[in-house]
Amino acid sequence: MNEEPITVDVLLDDAKVIGFPATERLIQDWERRGLLAYRQRRSLGYGKGQTKGTWPPIQRQLWQMHIRNRPKVKRIATLANLPVWFWLILDVEGIPLDQVRRALKTWVGSEANVGKKQSITAARAIVRQLAHPAIETSSRSVLADQDIAPALHKRELPNQQTLDNLAVLFDPAGTGRKLGSPDAPLSPEVWQTLTARRFRALEYLPNLPDDHFTYARHVYRQTRSDFLAEQPRLRDQAEPESKYLFPTETPSTMANTSCLDLISILGLTMPPEQSTTE
Repeated sequence: MNEEPITVDVLLDDAKVIGFPATERLIQDWERRGLLAYRQRRSLGYGKGQTKGTWPPIQRQLWQMHIRNRPKVKRIATLANLPVWFWLILDVEGIPLDQVRRALKTWVGSEANVGKKQSITAARAIVRQLAHPAIETSSRSVLADQDIAPALHKRELPNQQTLDNLAVLFDPAGTGRKLGSPDAPLSPEVWQTLTARRFRALEYLPNLPDDHFTYARHVYRQTRSDFLAEQPRLRDQAEPESKYLFPTETPSTMANTSCLDLISILGLTMPPEQSTTE
């Protein structure tokens, strides 16, 4: 790909080739949302304004992926995963951290505005993943729809009674049920800890320092590499009912969860008493 800086006209020509209805106003909106970096402008001299600006070539790659995928996704915030993924995995110039922050803000804002129906869908997925196969569908639905979903809708952990009920659905006989691999177990406690850390990261997200993001990227790369290497063994160790927890990863599946993965790691690596004044 051409290594020359990319102009607006180049992006608009790319869109014409595939029939995507792009405009300069749309490009500006996508810059604001973090789907693209803010273009680099230079002054034309005192009182003469600025150039239209250019982007590094990596931003053209993002643009091309965005315009091909936009018709396929319901919410534009889904596209925010792409710049975050590029930043997480690539050692290239041209994906600045301020763009990642804006993209994450776009994704988080969209997730915050999901309706009660989406909250119920998420709660049912959690219960379906954790509940013992012997648990009746009606019991699962009541816990998911009436107890877990309202809490998720408000970005809160369910109350202790709900968490206790989830533990009963997970291990109704009290036999010490295990789900997943011994080295990567899943349980109501694990879900509770991870969810609490995600909510905490969301609360403090605007105030997290740049070096915390950089460290989170380091952790992502290390843990992702280790997990992919260990995944076949973990799947072999898992009980038949939980082998689905270790699906084959593809670039597409990893990209689609980039924002959630980054939020999770930011939360898990936060100091115990992070505050907005630190």
